[in-house]
Amino acid sequence: MDWSKIIIGIAGAVLTGVVLYFVKKLEEKLTWTERRNRFRKLNNVFQGSVQQVIKGVMCTAACKLVLKTQRRGKLKGTLEVLYDDQGEYPHSLQEMKVTGNYHYDFLLTLTYENSKESSHQAGVIILHFAPTGDALRGEFMGYGPITTNIDECRGKVSLKRVIKD
Repeated sequence: MDWSKIIIGIAGAVLTGVVLYFVKKLEEKLTWTERRNRFRKLNNVFQGSVQQVIKGVMCTAACKLVLKTQRRGKLKGTLEVLYDDQGEYPHSLQEMKVTGNYHYDFLLTLTYENSKESSHQAGVIILHFAPTGDALRGEFMGYGPITTNIDECRGKVSLKRVIKD
């Protein structure tokens, strides 16, 4: 019996196992790196619009969402919604504080509250982060200064990421 061939065979099998183990770990590391880079894309400014039906009339408002990424998928930021004159509702700018979380590499759950303590406005926003990392789309529901009926204070949100130089 030639022991050298057996030893070489066993060493080859062990070495193959070790290489496969490290390749798998490297792939996991790249996946984690890609996930981290995707999350960092949220550390940006997003501009777009919100649409809401108020007393049977479709109203569209410009909005700007500024997000700052935190540890462990946490998000903080500000949301500005600019309502133009639309019927009986005057031109106004609503400024809100936003906090939330990033889930599953594509979902944002945010809560918002008006920055002015005297204004009773708060709600939730659920957004889908596009695979390209350049858009957020979703819906909101809340309580606000224009409509105090929670069934009326809901709508769609569509935002594009502003590319930083």
